[in-house]
Amino acid sequence: MDSWGQVIPSGVGLQVVMVLEASEGTAVCGVETPGATTGHALLQTSRAADPHDGGISSSGTRGKRRRVTLLSPEARSTKKRKTTDCASRKKLKGVTGRTITTTQHLEKPQPELATTTHEMVLKRVSTKRLLRLLGEFLCRRCHLLKDLTPAHPLRWIHVVDDFLLFSGYQLDLFITPGSVVFLYMLCRDIVSPEVSSMKELQVLVLTCLYVAYAYIGHELSYPAMAFIAEENRDAFWRRTWAITWHMSGKMLKISNDPEFFKDVFTDLKTAADH
Repeated sequence: MDSWGQVIPSGVGLQVVMVLEASEGTAVCGVETPGATTGHALLQTSRAADPHDGGISSSGTRGKRRRVTLLSPEARSTKKRKTTDCASRKKLKGVTGRTITTTQHLEKPQPELATTTHEMVLKRVSTKRLLRLLGEFLCRRCHLLKDLTPAHPLRWIHVVDDFLLFSGYQLDLFITPGSVVFLYMLCRDIVSPEVSSMKELQVLVLTCLYVAYAYIGHELSYPAMAFIAEENRDAFWRRTWAITWHMSGKMLKISNDPEFFKDVFTDLKTAADH
């Protein structure tokens, strides 16, 4: 503790000299301060600077000496700051390159995908107009019913929808442009031109309406009594089962395929009668 107990002024660079004793296999350490005129016996040994490795080597073969510079706190802080800045610049350069590459990749023009949706098909179409077209279709289909007007099917449909709303069985009206197109698809395949009475047509329309409610309605279930317009309830359920069995493929397709939905909607608008 004789020489290591000295207080070294702050801000002064230090040099630590390590001497490796080859013969004894031990290392001896000494401290050298700049400007010192006298030092330890270890530092006063005859040494000569080696111009090739920039350090100090022994003139003999017994040991080697390596000089390590210990920087002051201020110098260490400056050096650490420079090293961190250099590493940050290198890292930023790599990240920037990857970012630019990724941005260019994202800006590549993507192939156009099919953008037709159910909402786009029904854009700027009113429910009232579609219901009117549905009523006109039924009038053309049921040509045997001379007293039939487009207002009759519309009245049957509105009575059921209003009853379910005011009775609390549904929170919103079911009749929308999309549900009218769905109902038209069912009536187009179920209502026959041979319908001979208004009662028969009402029974068919309400059964198709019940299937539409059950398939695309917002609620889990609806009371069947609002859709039954005949005394024989068994006939209503047999007809419901037959329509569901016959139209299940098209009901699934119109719900999942916007192009098929568009075709049905176009038939309704152009007054096509199949």
